[in-house]
Amino acid sequence: MANTQTSTGGRQSSAQAKQRGKGGANAKQSKAASTPSAESDDTYGIVSVLYHALQGADTTEQYIEDARASENEQLVAFFTDCKARQTEIALEAKRLLAEQLIDLAEDEDEAAAEDDDEE
Repeated sequence: MANTQTSTGGRQSSAQAKQRGKGGANAKQSKAASTPSAESDDTYGIVSVLYHALQGADTTEQYIEDARASENEQLVAFFTDCKARQTEIALEAKRLLAEQLIDLAEDEDEAAAEDDDEE
């Protein structure tokens, strides 16, 4: 988890450093275009949680199989509960992502309509 965030942060820092190296109005426009909005940060967060919950549920399945092979019913129950919780988190994240994407699309439609009105 930390590696993904670190590498993503590194890419953002590198892009920001490149933008600082450019001069003039073009640099300001490019920087504004590449600066993540609160909506994109929110969307990234939801996608990240969804990915990790699905990955966790998938990984936990192997732990369940291992516990069954060792006939450790206490661990089978524990890992099964963990998988169920991760699946619930994934389902909630999917729902929130769908809502987020609909809201973003509506905002883009409104902005496009406003641009058409100005022309």
